[in-house]
This record gives sequence, structure tokens and C-alpha cells, in this order.
Amino acid sequence: MKKLDNSLHSKFHSSAYDLVTAADITKLGIPSELMTEWDGNNALETDITKVSQASDETRLMKEKNKERDRLVTYIMGTIRNAQFLPDQDMIEASMRLTAVVKPYVGVQNESFDRETADIKGLLADLRKTENSADVTKLGLSPILTKLESANKAFDALFTKRMTANTGAKLPPASKVRLESDAIYDRVILMLQWNYLFGATPIDPKAIETLAENLCRLADRIDKGYNQSVAQRRAAAEKKKKPTDPKDPHAPKDPKPGEPKDPKTPKDPQPKKPKDDGKPDIHLPEEDPSKQPGGGGGSGKQPEGGSGKQPESGGGAGSGDTGSSGNPDIHLPTE
Repeated sequence: MKKLDNSLHSKFHSSAYDLVTAADITKLGIPSELMTEWDGNNALETDITKVSQASDETRLMKEKNKERDRLVTYIMGTIRNAQFLPDQDMIEASMRLTAVVKPYVGVQNESFDRETADIKGLLADLRKTENSADVTKLGLSPILTKLESANKAFDALFTKRMTANTGAKLPPASKVRLESDAIYDRVILMLQWNYLFGATPIDPKAIETLAENLCRLADRIDKGYNQSVAQRRAAAEKKKKPTDPKDPHAPKDPKPGEPKDPKTPKDPQPKKPKDDGKPDIHLPEEDPSKQPGGGGGSGKQPEGGSGKQPESGGGAGSGDTGSSGNPDIHLPTE
């Protein structure tokens, strides 16, 4: 279950716990103390998943981050594009400011904390006395004010989100996941032992039914995981597809893979041969029954008819019990 993300991992354990509880733990031979421990871990996993998911502060923080990224991009672009204006004063102002902002190129791709600090440095440098005239000439003064406001708002939201869950003191998700997996393994071992050697009130039929349900749950979680992986791969492949017809590897009108259709002859109908008065001679057709494998039958069939059928497990003490009598319970595949 290591491959599952926190959400799917939490979903699997909470659903498995519900299935075991619904089956009546007295008939399964599972101690209530173990179920209580499992339930507590499930609650912790749920809390950790909620904390890791996007909260309202996170949404606002992302919006402010996009806003300040756009403003930084606008400032850099304005300074760069001014070099092509038909005004020598603006060209010289652009060249001077280009040297000022050069250390901050690519700041939009930095980590949140580093970007916040670098934007503060960018604003301080552009607002220096020796640069104020050039900033005004390029019309960037109001943009600097907006960038400062967006940067401060982002920093406040980032700090608030960081300190919002300090009081909860939740353990690391990796630690809780390992504990939950260990509890599940103990439950499965107890079910297998009780199925073979358990005495009343343990019910082997109840264990069989639970085993089937747990396997279905594992299959469902696996399917959900595989679907999410396939969707991510499809999205990644879609981004890789070239869209520019100028790309030499992607022709504007790609030719289909099928071969070209042959040219249609001028006279598609063959001419009927002239009657020369001689009798037609036909070769005898071969008898299909004399051909290899003839008689309409297929090739050699495997011996024994159909393939080996899976053995069905029965309850403890029943006549149709398999070789081990052990209920087959599997986990989501790695």
C-alpha cells in the first residue's frame, strides 16, 4: 500500500475498518482493543489528509502568488521591450534598469519564501534614488506599488496557514500510515488463524464473506489508483504533443499511416474474351477434406478440455475445503 497517496490510503483503511466492524468482531475473533487502536489511527489519517488538502487560505495564497508573478513578469517585460522604442531616452533608461533587475530574473519560479524575499529586494533596488527617474519614465511606479501590496498579502496568508495547525501537533503521515498497515496485517493474521482453528462463537462463513469483501475493496482501490495514474500520464502526453506547424518534427498536414490508394484503371471492367470455338477447360478443385487439418475441424485442442479451474475454499470443517483452507485476502498491489 506504499504506492497510495494519503487520501487513498486513508480511504482504504476506513473502508476496511467498516467492513470488519459490520461483520461482527465476536464472530471473527478480533479483540475490541485492536479495533479501537485501528479506529484511532484512521481518525489521525483523516485529520492529516484534511490538513494537506487545499484550505481557503491556501486558495487565496495561490491567487496572490499568481498576481505577484504576473506583476513581476510585466515589470521585466516592460523594461526589456523599452529597448526597442524609437526614443533614445527610454532606451537608455531600459538599459540601466536591465542591469538592476538582472539578479531577479526567474524569481517567479523560486520557492514561496525565497520569492517573497527576492521581490522585497527587487522593490528596494528599483526604488533607490538613482533609479527612480528611470522607473517613472517607463511608467512602472504604480506597478511597484501593486507588487508590494500583493507580496505583503501573500506573505501574511502564507504565515497564517503555516501557524494555523500548530496546536494540533499531528504526527507525520508516514508514521501513522505504517502503524495503520501494521494493525491491518494483525487483523488479517487473526482472521486466517481463527478460520482454521477458531472455536465457537467464531464463524468461518463470516470470515469467508469478510475475506471476499476485503479483496473487492483492494481491487477497487487499485482501480482508482490506476485510473489516476493513467489520467496524469495522458495529461503529460498531451502537453508533449507539438502544436506548432513550423516544427520540423510535426508537419502541418501529417500523412495517414495507410498506403496510398492505387490509381483507378481507365477501364475497371476486364474485357470479355472472344469465343474461339474451343471448349473451356477447368482444373479440378481440391477437396477441402483432403487438406491438412481438413474436415472443418480446428487444430489440436489442449488435453483435458478447459483450463484448470480455481479451487473453491470452503468453511472450516466442510467437505469442499481447499488445500490450505485459508481465506485469500490480498492488499492493493504495489
